[in-house]
Amino acid sequence: MEVTLSDGSRIEIEDGRFERKDASGRTIEERPATRRDYARLQQAGTASGGGRIGPNGSIRGGGTVAKLETNGRNIEVTYSDGWKEEIEAGRYELKDASGRTVIQRPARPSDRARLFAAAR
Repeated sequence: MEVTLSDGSRIEIEDGRFERKDASGRTIEERPATRRDYARLQQAGTASGGGRIGPNGSIRGGGTVAKLETNGRNIEVTYSDGWKEEIEAGRYELKDASGRTVIQRPARPSDRARLFAAAR
């Protein structure tokens, strides 16, 4: 699991280890991951509107829906702040305004419900 913060730094959990990196990729904190760390990354990955974690650790939402495309079970939602969420071939992907992949994982039923609700 990995999330890019609004200042370009990243937090990630891999093999039970929490790691925080600055915008240039240098590790500034590394320790065993806590339940709170997992919950925060989970919430960031499912926050509506391209949610992401702000510098103080709070979840920040994206803009309003600017463009929505569907094709069968695939969907792509672009927000007014440039962030994008999509489900294609069963994979969920969140991209920041610069087109960098922030989250990529198997799509969850909650992802599909949230994104298709925007199409209604």
